[in-house]
Amino acid sequence: MKRFRGLSIFIPTIAVRKTIICSLGCLLVLAKHYAAGMEPAYVALPESDIVLYSGGAAAECIAVGKGGAYFLRDGLSKQTLRGEFSLYPRPAMYADGSLLALSAKDRKGNSSIVLFHIPFRSLAVYPLPQAPSAWAWAANSPRLAVAMGDGVFLLDAEKGGLDPLPFRMEGTIKELSFSPSGENLLLTSTMKEKGYARISIANLHSDRPTAIEDYSEGGVWLDDSRIAYISGQGEPDSFIDLQTLDKNGAPAPLPEGRKRIGQMGTPGIFYRLSLAPGGDRLAAELDILSPSDFFPQAMESYPSRLAYFMEIEPHGIFSNRASGWPQFAWTPNGGRYAQIRERVLAKPDARKETLAVRDYEIVVSGDFRSVTDRARMEPKPLFQSRRPIRNLCWSADGEMLFFDVGGEGISKVYFAPGNR
Repeated sequence: MKRFRGLSIFIPTIAVRKTIICSLGCLLVLAKHYAAGMEPAYVALPESDIVLYSGGAAAECIAVGKGGAYFLRDGLSKQTLRGEFSLYPRPAMYADGSLLALSAKDRKGNSSIVLFHIPFRSLAVYPLPQAPSAWAWAANSPRLAVAMGDGVFLLDAEKGGLDPLPFRMEGTIKELSFSPSGENLLLTSTMKEKGYARISIANLHSDRPTAIEDYSEGGVWLDDSRIAYISGQGEPDSFIDLQTLDKNGAPAPLPEGRKRIGQMGTPGIFYRLSLAPGGDRLAAELDILSPSDFFPQAMESYPSRLAYFMEIEPHGIFSNRASGWPQFAWTPNGGRYAQIRERVLAKPDARKETLAVRDYEIVVSGDFRSVTDRARMEPKPLFQSRRPIRNLCWSADGEMLFFDVGGEGISKVYFAPGNR
């Protein structure tokens, strides 16, 4: 910066000029890609495995790997956090995008939580008595519930400190989530000796969790008075049940308190659930076991997993944040969705000892009809790949879609307009 008679004139250095030229060049490449309908542009990150998050004000997308966090904006990437981290449990981003929780271990094997305060690029480290198995942020305050074995600790990011909650679960906690008001937890615990999972609800101030149903998993809050979960674990059929709760979080009496809203026989199995941001629609991940029951016989290929949708009447307090699973993401307004689909192109032949031939594609759609009806009028894929597509997320404005494809020791994060 050189000053002449009180005026500040910016004279870019060689490094700055190179950055400007690279940015303009990247934008030109993007324009050519989109105009010609070519493969979307990407940035390569030195990580073998990553997870993706909407970056909010900080970046269009934040990629997190074992080596740290990377901010992606305008086709460029910048590493803003370095270290040695674990991707299990999956790093947790707070609702407003200001805090990122990561799991870490030191050289002696001691576990800790690393809180990355994104706006200030600062870190806070909290030692743990053992490695976490699951965690989740509250929707209305920066409190992180951390499951370790059969117990849960509460970390308050504003006050600091890690305090144990008074209850203990039977089995190991593998999933948990806060109610929209932040007063209760929905937990899934696994009983290895008994061979099943259990859905339970626990109040933060009570020492007695309430069991909802055995042989169940994948629970989500619809609002403070209702939950949905997957039941029928280990049975030929798979179900999605809606359970009504009282003001204390206890299940309402049967049969009025429970309603079956989804059912799948031997053709498929439900795995995970996700509530749309508007609270009016529920998505379930459906594993296709019998393609002939869903798709026309003439189809040369078929997806091995799809999204199964149910309409829900919204009421009460519900979380308005878009969520999903790594292969499925709602747009921020819930009007559309993107899904990574693994396609089976050729069935395995046991006589010739051949494996199924597969590829992967991304579909962006606003079609919420049944699986069979959607199969008759599929939209053109946004992207196709022979390599697995692993994660996807939307930008905060819902205009840009980010997704990654693994390579040999690297991850390619692609970005493309989600409305083309």
